[in-house]
Amino acid sequence: MRTIGIITAGRSDFGIYRPLAGAIQNEPGLELVLYATGGHFSKEHGYTIDEINAAGLPVTALPVPVSGDTPQAVAQAMGAITAAFSDTFAQRPPDVLVSLGDRYEMIAAALASVPFCIPLAHLHGGELSEGAMDNVFRHALTKLSHLHFASTATAARRIVHMGEEPWRVTTCGALGLDNLAALEFLDKAAIEQKLGIALDAPPVLVTYHPATLEPGQTEQHMNEFIRALARIGHPLIISYPNTDMASATVIRHLQAFAAARDDARLVYNLGTQLYFSLMRIAHAMLGNSSSGIIEAASFKLPVINVGTRQQGRLHAENVLDTPCREADILKAFETISQPAFRTWMQSIENPYGDGHTAPRILSVLRDTPINGHLLKKKFHLPEPQQEGAS
Repeated sequence: MRTIGIITAGRSDFGIYRPLAGAIQNEPGLELVLYATGGHFSKEHGYTIDEINAAGLPVTALPVPVSGDTPQAVAQAMGAITAAFSDTFAQRPPDVLVSLGDRYEMIAAALASVPFCIPLAHLHGGELSEGAMDNVFRHALTKLSHLHFASTATAARRIVHMGEEPWRVTTCGALGLDNLAALEFLDKAAIEQKLGIALDAPPVLVTYHPATLEPGQTEQHMNEFIRALARIGHPLIISYPNTDMASATVIRHLQAFAAARDDARLVYNLGTQLYFSLMRIAHAMLGNSSSGIIEAASFKLPVINVGTRQQGRLHAENVLDTPCREADILKAFETISQPAFRTWMQSIENPYGDGHTAPRILSVLRDTPINGHLLKKKFHLPEPQQEGAS
């Protein structure tokens, strides 16, 4: 029996993992263990460990919530998470450990795996988010990892250019898209009932996370962002930010705004079904969530990507990048509301794959021999690119 461990640190990655977790549970010869930590145990962010428990998945709880949104609090949480995972691995290490993306909780857990010689498999490496410290964590996770599951060919090439051997890299698409084929979408009436709001017009789905490489500017960014929200004449469904530095500033502004506006709802955790059901009926997405970059294109949904957090990330033509300034946000909103833009947008394709990613990942996790060849990494030097080659 091969044990596959998955690190989950918050609502966003748990929703992405669900197709893979289900595939592992249904595969003979594989055993699933979910290691839950970080934001799942934060009351300020909805205490989403309850969602995992409700799903009936096998959970190993490592309750290390972040107590604050300062650099010191984040650094201390990283140390505590590393220590908690080391204790857990000392009792029973998994055969393979899976991490996703770019969070500080992920790299803290991954560091604990190194002395135990646990092969690390990494999803969404090779991507860019240049306005967030997550960018650094993502690339560091790539160098710690033994298997790479890239969402696009561009990301796969970056991984190889970082010195990773090509045989370790699988271009498989974005795992989160697998949810769309299996999901039973809620209709508008069910959405209204769950949120306690009348959606007389298509809503705008709002998520804003701090740009963590611009920590001194969060207050200014939120002033601009809230002024733009106030001038948008659609119902607003707003989700909480992640557990990042300066997230308390974002939450304070969003709470005050939502409390003063009848057609706005601020929600701790929408969950996978409700979130994607909203994307299906929304007028647009607004903010800087990776879901606007990755999943929204499959819904032909316009997205206004605000600020630098997702800077450099590949996206389809449904996404308009704009500075975090009231005037620029409203100009972009006017553009995506034009009938011609919305008609043209129906022809776009999602660059993040076909929604059949879990089986591709599963086959590699199941079939790759765990031996010295896997664990002993060599630095691969790519062939020099020919002049004029694309």
